[in-house]
Amino acid sequence: MKESRPKPKPDEADLVLAALAHPIRRKILDDLDTHVAMSVTYLRQEIPLTRQGIRKHLGELIKAGIVIRYRERRSAVYFIDPRPIRRVFAALGRRYRRDPRPLASHDRSRLQSNRLGWFRTGVED
Repeated sequence: MKESRPKPKPDEADLVLAALAHPIRRKILDDLDTHVAMSVTYLRQEIPLTRQGIRKHLGELIKAGIVIRYRERRSAVYFIDPRPIRRVFAALGRRYRRDPRPLASHDRSRLQSNRLGWFRTGVED
């Protein structure tokens, strides 16, 4: 019987990868990972951005499900939730797990003789 694993929602992968693509968001995640939970005030000490800038990036991370905000009265702290990242990377790992097959000789000759000439395999027949 095939093992059933949870698949990411169709747009979850797009949201997670887009959130991880920005260097400031990765810095925020690194800081949250180091300190477990932080407020915007403490993040501002680590990252040279305005409060609004940090909140904007936190909003994108929250939208992707990577960060959780916990509010108590007027203060808020932020935590990492690694589950969406794990789901997306597990799905990508399963999808691209297989080893690339060696090029067959007919594939090599077709690639070498393409009319654009932009790709050469380096293998001479």
